[in-house]
Amino acid sequence: MRTKMLKYVLPALVLSVLTVGAAWAQAPKYVQDLNGVPIKLNQYENINGSPYLHIEWIEGRVVLGNGNIYEGVPLRYDLVSDRLMFKDKNGQELEFAQPVLEFQLAGEQNKYRSGFVPVDNHTSTSFYEVLEDGKVKLLKRSHKVVREEKAYGSATINKNIMGYTNYYLAKENELVKIKNGKALQEALSGHDAELAEYTKKNKLKLKDEAEMAQLVKYYNSL
Repeated sequence: MRTKMLKYVLPALVLSVLTVGAAWAQAPKYVQDLNGVPIKLNQYENINGSPYLHIEWIEGRVVLGNGNIYEGVPLRYDLVSDRLMFKDKNGQELEFAQPVLEFQLAGEQNKYRSGFVPVDNHTSTSFYEVLEDGKVKLLKRSHKVVREEKAYGSATINKNIMGYTNYYLAKENELVKIKNGKALQEALSGHDAELAEYTKKNKLKLKDEAEMAQLVKYYNSL
């Protein structure tokens, strides 16, 4: 039954993501028009560390599943619950009532996008930072979890927030996990000689995301 549901849900999600580019050309709406769902506050009390991408609220641009675009919205992304939140005109903290396809924070170049094929423990609603956008996409998946730890000989349990980052290559309706530069080169099949020459010429070590994004950008140009 689940397989049948994915068969129909995934194409719809992919179609929604493909329309994001066109949607961004529409006239934007603003925060006073947004509807949201109240969220539970203080859920991270007595926990060490921050669950958020940024602790502070940052204005941004949001594309919803219904095609509406919103500008100047105070946003905060919860990496534990994988949930994007906003503040309304009265300062109330809310969760979006409609699915969010894409958002971008002021002062940041990259966008965060959902709608990709489920992989590992992530779903089609999970957000990925798009490091390189094109026929092949380089995605960064950041998430956090709450870990309970008890020191040896102590009865006290400490709750700590731990962060994790994984990289994926989105190609032909699949996500391929990229563990290192060698794995990236192997996943970018079809232009081995050109990629080897470009990597050598530009002295790419492929040990950081900027160089990985550079190589994927070149691959998309071939």
